Amino acid sequence: MSVEDKRRFSVTLSNAYVKSLDSLVKKGLYIDHQDVIRAALRHLFQHHEEEAFSLKMIDAGSKPAL
Repeated sequence: MSVEDKRRFSVTLSNAYVKSLDSLVKKGLYIDHQDVIRAALRHLFQHHEEEAFSLKMIDAGSKPAL
């Protein structure tokens, strides 16, 4: 994926979200906060049956959502 295929977003999270993100990373389930957020977005898109997104991820060789 090239740099042109990406966009940066800034999100402000409450302490409860940050603590949960920290916990998932500390448990070794994810590499970092960004990895947790990307996995959560994949799960959200699959839940809402965003097929185009799921098919693009599979075609690109990305890991499936857990």
